[in-house]
Amino acid sequence: MKRKNFAVLLCLMSVLFLLGACQKQSQTGGHKKVLNWVQSSELSTGDSTKAYDIFNYDVIGQFQEGLYVYDKDNKTVPAGCDGEPEVTDEGKHYRFHLRKDAKWSNGDPVTAKDYVFAWKRAVDPATAAQNAYVMYNIKNAKDINMKKAPLDSLGVKAVDDYTLDVQLEKATPYFKKNLIATIFFPLNEKFVKEKGDSYGMNADNLLSNGPFVIKGWDGTNSEWSYDKNDKYWDKDNVKLDQVKVQVIKDPSTSNNLFEGGKTDVAFLSGDLAKQYKDSPDFKAIPTASSVYLEYGTGYKKELQNEHLRRAMSLCVDRDVLINKVLMNGSTVPVNQLPVDYAKDPKTGKDFTEIVENHVIYDPEKAKEEWQKAKQELGKDTIEFEMLVTDDEMSKQVGEFVQSQIQTTLPDLKVNMKVMPTPPMFAKITSTKFDMGICGWAGSLGDPIEYYDIFTSDSARNHTLYKSSEYDELIRKAKDDYGNDEQARFDTLVEAQNHLGRHAVTMPLYMRAYPVRLSPRVKGLETHRIGTRFVFRNIELEEKAK
Repeated sequence: MKRKNFAVLLCLMSVLFLLGACQKQSQTGGHKKVLNWVQSSELSTGDSTKAYDIFNYDVIGQFQEGLYVYDKDNKTVPAGCDGEPEVTDEGKHYRFHLRKDAKWSNGDPVTAKDYVFAWKRAVDPATAAQNAYVMYNIKNAKDINMKKAPLDSLGVKAVDDYTLDVQLEKATPYFKKNLIATIFFPLNEKFVKEKGDSYGMNADNLLSNGPFVIKGWDGTNSEWSYDKNDKYWDKDNVKLDQVKVQVIKDPSTSNNLFEGGKTDVAFLSGDLAKQYKDSPDFKAIPTASSVYLEYGTGYKKELQNEHLRRAMSLCVDRDVLINKVLMNGSTVPVNQLPVDYAKDPKTGKDFTEIVENHVIYDPEKAKEEWQKAKQELGKDTIEFEMLVTDDEMSKQVGEFVQSQIQTTLPDLKVNMKVMPTPPMFAKITSTKFDMGICGWAGSLGDPIEYYDIFTSDSARNHTLYKSSEYDELIRKAKDDYGNDEQARFDTLVEAQNHLGRHAVTMPLYMRAYPVRLSPRVKGLETHRIGTRFVFRNIELEEKAK
C-alpha cells in the first residue's frame, strides 16, 4: 500500500514538474531568443565618455542610453527623461525630469547626479575625451576643457535625484539631438571611481542602464554578447534574450556564415553586393558617414602645401571607386556632408547642391598642381605612408587611392600601411602620421559637427590644419546665429567652400552598408547617426520547419 501511495505521489510530482516546465517554456517562447550578429571591427573602448568611432557607438548604444533615443522614424523621443523638458531663458535653460524607474544593472537608481558626473568627466581636460567639443554649447564647457575655468562652473546641476538643470551658452535649436550622443550618457560615479583606469576596458568593468548588458568582452577579443538587462525600465518590450556578436572582417567569411545559418546578417563587399543586390534579403543601408583621406599637415610638413594636396585629390576617380571597386550603394561625395542632412531654410535645396564642388577627377590638372608643388617645395620626389584599417573594404579603397596617385604622379610614392582599427586610430589621434583613410559619422544630427572638427582648437583636428578665417566662420555659425537659421546655413556653406578650396581633406565616398539580413529578423532599427543598428525592438520569427 505504501509503495502504491509512493508511486502515485511520484506520478503527481512528475506531472506538476512537467506542467511547470511547460508553463515556463510557454512564457519564454520555448527557447532563448538569440540574434547572431557580426561587425567588421574590434571594440576599442566601452567608455561612453571616450568613445570616438562608429563601432564604439554601435556597441555602447546597446547597453547604455541617455535622456533621448531615436525612434524608428528617426525622431528624438524621451528615454532617460520622463517627458519633454521645460525650456526657459529664451532657449538657454533646460529642466529635465528623469524617469524614477530607471536603474543600473547593479540595481542602483539612475539619478541626476549620474548625468552631472558624466558630463563633468567629459569636459574635464584630464579625461582627454576626443568628443568633448560636442558639449561646448553647455555653459562654461569650452573654458573648462581649455583649462580656463573650474570644473564646478559647468552649467549642469542636480536639483534633486530626478531633476536635472542645464544652462546653455546660447540658444541651441538642435540641443535635444545632441543628447543622443554617447558622451551625454550618464555614469554611475561610485562604480566608475571604484574601477579607476580599468573602467570601460572590458565587460566586467562596465555598468548598463540600457536594454542589454555586455558580456564576454575581455578588451581585446572578437566575440561578446548583449544579454537582456532585467533591470531595464522597459524590459517588457525587449523581446530578445541575447545578441551574440563576432568580429568578421572578411565579407566572404561573413557571407558564408550567413549562408550556413550561423549569423543573421552579412556585411558585403562590392563583388558580393553586386551578386546579391536582387536577393530578397539584400539591403543597402544609408549612413551619415563620410570617408576621406586625412592629411597629417602638422607632422608631414610637405603636406602643408595646398598644391600637393590638391594634386593628389585630382588623381582619384570617385566614380570608378564607387561603381567598380565598392559597388555597395555608397555615393560620390561633393563635400564633407551627406545628402539630406541639411536644407536651405528658404529654398529647401540640399546643402550638397549649393556648395562648390571641388571633388573632381582631372589627371592633367593634377600634374599641373604637382609641378607647382615641386617648385614650391624644392623637391622632385616625395614619399608618404598612408594608414588604412584592416577590414577588406578599407584595404580595397586604400589600394585604389594608392594606384591612382602613383599612376598619375609617378614621382609621388604612397606606401600603404594596414593596421587594426584601435592602433590605427591611436596613431591618427596622436597626429603623428602622414596620411590616413578615416571617416566621420554624424552623431548629433546637425552639420556643425562635420565642420567644427577642423577648427584650430578642436581635439578632433588630427590634421592640425589651422586657419583663422575658417575658425571665424565656425565661431559665427555656433555663437552668432543660433536663432538665425538662414545666416547659420549660409555660413556653413562658406565653411565647406573653404575646406574645398584649400583641399584640407580628400573626400572619397559617402558610405552605405550593403547587407544580407535574415527574414526572421523583424523590427531592426537603422539610423544614419549615433548607434546605427538598434536591437531593442527586434523580434525573431520562428524558422519554418
